[in-house]
Amino acid sequence: MPQLKGLANLDEKIQALKEAAEQLKETLQEKREWWDEKTEKWQESDAGQEWDNHLNDVENLLDEIENLEMPEGE
Repeated sequence: MPQLKGLANLDEKIQALKEAAEQLKETLQEKREWWDEKTEKWQESDAGQEWDNHLNDVENLLDEIENLEMPEGE
C-alpha cells in the first residue's frame, strides 16, 4: 500500500507531544487544586471564571492530544 513519506517522523513527533501533554497534566492538576482552594466568591468572580475556563480549555486540549492516533498501514 502506498504511504506518504515522513509519516514515521510525524509519529515520533506525536509521541513527543503526548509525553509533553502528560507532563503538563501534572501542572494542570496543581493549578486546578490552586483554583479549588480559592474562595467561592473569587471562583465566581470574572478572574475566577476566566481561570476556570482556561483550565478547562487546557484540559480539553491535552485530552485531544492524548487521543491522537496515526493511521495504520495495511
